[in-house]
Amino acid sequence: MSKRKLLIFFPNNKVSGEYIELFPFNSLKGDFVFIRINGRKDQIFTDEIQLKLSLLTIKIHSLFHKSEMLRRRYSSVFYLARVRGYYPSKLDSEHIKLDFLNFKKAILLEKILVVIFGNLFGIYLLKKFLDLLFRFEATRNMKELSNIDTIVLPYTGGISAEWDYLTWFGNYKIIRTIGIQENWDNLSSKQFLYMKPDYFLTWGKQSSSHLRSIQNYRGIIKEVGCLRVQDFFRIRNLSSNSSNKKYSELDFSKKIILFIGMGDETSDLRLLKLISNHLESKSDPGLSNFEIIYRVHPHELMSPLRERNLSLIKSLNYIETFEPSLSETNNERINQLVKSDLVVSIFSTVILESSILNKSCIIPAFDLVTENYDSANLIDDINHFSGMSLLKGIRVAKTFKGFTNMLFEENKGNFMINDYDILKWFCADVDTKDEILNLILEKI
Repeated sequence: MSKRKLLIFFPNNKVSGEYIELFPFNSLKGDFVFIRINGRKDQIFTDEIQLKLSLLTIKIHSLFHKSEMLRRRYSSVFYLARVRGYYPSKLDSEHIKLDFLNFKKAILLEKILVVIFGNLFGIYLLKKFLDLLFRFEATRNMKELSNIDTIVLPYTGGISAEWDYLTWFGNYKIIRTIGIQENWDNLSSKQFLYMKPDYFLTWGKQSSSHLRSIQNYRGIIKEVGCLRVQDFFRIRNLSSNSSNKKYSELDFSKKIILFIGMGDETSDLRLLKLISNHLESKSDPGLSNFEIIYRVHPHELMSPLRERNLSLIKSLNYIETFEPSLSETNNERINQLVKSDLVVSIFSTVILESSILNKSCIIPAFDLVTENYDSANLIDDINHFSGMSLLKGIRVAKTFKGFTNMLFEENKGNFMINDYDILKWFCADVDTKDEILNLILEKI
C-alpha cells in the first residue's frame, strides 16, 4: 500500500523551524510522505511544491482582506486599531484608541479602494472575482496538488493568498484541510478568515469562541493546546511536587528581570531608557542584585531605524541585550523564562507562558498613550487578554513610579500559584502532538 501525501504550507521560516522541531512527523511517517510549500529544507520532506500565484490574484486577495477588515472593524479592539492605523480619519473619535500601535499609513489609492469595497456589496463582488481567479490558478497547478491527501495549514493571521487558495483548492477537490492556530491573538486581532478549512485546531476554549464569534467558522473545531506551550504545562506539573527552588519559589539573591520586546524598538528604547536612568540615579546597593535582560523581538528583517534603536538600547547601562537566533529551539526559549524571576511585557503571549510557570508579570500600561481612556483597562478590553486579570501574578503599572516599585522596591511576598482552570481555558493542557496525530490519522 502506497503512502498518502501530506502537504504543509509554511507562512514563514520561523513556523517551519518550529514544526521541524515539534510536529509529530516521526509518528506519521509510517502512513505519510511529507511535502512542503515554503519553509526550511529538511530531510523530513520528500518534495517541495513551488506555488506561484499571479500578481493580480495576490492584489485582489489583499484588497478583499483589507476591505473586510474595514467593514468589520468593530469586531475587536485590535481590528479597529489596525483600521485607524492604516486608514486614519479625522472624523473617527469614538471607542478605545490604541495609539501605541504603529501601523504604516496606506497610500491614498489603497484607502480609496478599501472604502469603495468595504461594504457588503463590495465584499460580494471581490469574493466572486477571487473565485474566478482561484479557478484560473488551479489550471496551472492541478497536477501537482490534486494527488495530495491532506493539507495542513498553520495559521498566523497574516494576509496570505496562498493560504486561502490552498484551502479553496482543498474544498474544490475534496482534499481534507486542517488549519492550526499558531499565535494566541491571531483569531481576534489579525485578519478575517476568508476560506474555511474542514478542521481548525485551536489553543483552547477562548480561541474556539473567537473562531466562532469573530471569524464565523462553522467547521469542526478541536482544542489541542499549542506545540510551543505544552512544555510550559509539563514543567509546571513536574514542579508542583518538586522541591527544586528554581521552580517552586523565587530566589531573590539575584533577581532576573526578563523584558520582552514588543516588536516596536522605539517604544522599547523609551521604556528601557527610563529604567536605566532610574537605576543610575539611585545609590541603593541592593539594586546591584537585579539583572535586566532585554529579549529582542525576533524579526526576520532589519530596517535602518530598528538597527539604530537596537544600537542605542545596547549602549544603555544596566541593560543586557539578548537577540534570539532564527535557529533558537523551543527548549532554549523556555529555559530563559524558567530562569527569570519576573517578566515585563506588553500584552504578549509570553505573559501567558510565564503565568503557567507561576512567574510574576508586569504590564507597563503607562507607556500606552490613549485618549480619554485608562490604558490599564486594556488587560480586560483586548480580546485575547480578557480574563488574564483573574490571575494572581499579573500586575498592571499605571505610572512609571508604580512600575519601579513593582520592579525594585516591593517585598517578594508569598509564592503564588495561578489558577490552573483559568490557564487551560486560554490554552488546553493536553499532549498537542498526540491530538494532532490522532486527527490526521482519524480519516485514513
